[in-house]
Amino acid sequence: MIARIVALFTLAAAIAVFATAPLEAQRTGTRLGGNAKKSDPEAVLRVVAQCAADRKPAYALALLDALPGSDEESRQFRRGLGDLSNCMDYDRNLAVGSDIMTASALAFRLMLVEQMVANRLKSPVDTAAIGGGAPWFLALIPEGESEVQADARYMVLMEFGDCVVSAAPSQSVAFISATPGTAGEQTAIQGLVPFLGPCIASGDEIQLTPAMLRRALSEPLYHRMAQAG
Repeated sequence: MIARIVALFTLAAAIAVFATAPLEAQRTGTRLGGNAKKSDPEAVLRVVAQCAADRKPAYALALLDALPGSDEESRQFRRGLGDLSNCMDYDRNLAVGSDIMTASALAFRLMLVEQMVANRLKSPVDTAAIGGGAPWFLALIPEGESEVQADARYMVLMEFGDCVVSAAPSQSVAFISATPGTAGEQTAIQGLVPFLGPCIASGDEIQLTPAMLRRALSEPLYHRMAQAG
């Protein structure tokens, strides 16, 4: 299990970090017509992630197939940013130029996962095909290795999320498909409750918000849907 590699991080600690850490992006802009405008960095990230998911699927797939926090992820992240300078047409109120942003690979990954999952959920999902089996990231960890280059916080969150998605694929799809903040989301959360406890390490006391649960389940769900075809 990946827990042997990131043992210094508990799930509770990982959730605390992701609940409080802001997206790292620098406010930047480019001239659109006759106006120069500074953009909200989170909005810029979201626009560029949506553009990447729609227009650059090979780039998006390569980035998400890299282990989070690895050099390979960083290479993939930087490789395609320049090609995404034409994403301004996704929202002409935002200044998105060739110098798009200064952001962490993880911040962009989180936004990209959100868009990739949303795109896949536009089609029916065979939930029977995405349950069970090992997490996708185990294949990237060489046999016998006790240490890997990865973002420990995020890997702990992903291990928890994959455990839930594996045990409750249909309930996970229902939750991620629900609109945040709605009664439908609350109903979907209730369907997940019986599966959360068994995926939490003994002794951990955590408080999961709907937003954090969504973050924990999104990438594991994406990879399981991608593997299912």
